Amino acid sequence: MQLREWVPPDRLADWMIDATESLLAPVDDFGQHDERWICDYLEIVNPAIWEIAHAAWFAEWFVLRQLHGREPLMENVDAFYDSAKVPHITRWQLDYPDSART
Repeated sequence: MQLREWVPPDRLADWMIDATESLLAPVDDFGQHDERWICDYLEIVNPAIWEIAHAAWFAEWFVLRQLHGREPLMENVDAFYDSAKVPHITRWQLDYPDSART
């Protein structure tokens, strides 16, 4: 979708809510310590906990941090979810914060 005009903040917020709900729906039944958060290693797939948190990291990076100049919500978040800094295989070896914090 290309935006060719100004979009009101409430509409952007609605889009973010819709995107968040769509992102979280497949893992809605995962428990706090569910083994499905980190699947067996595959070269073409990321662990669910990393993939979801990475999407949230992008929203935080571009909107909160870059656009508004704010600090990250979670200390050391880039070391977990910045795909330019975290090699693919490392994503299975990280000591992730619990899923509620992530």
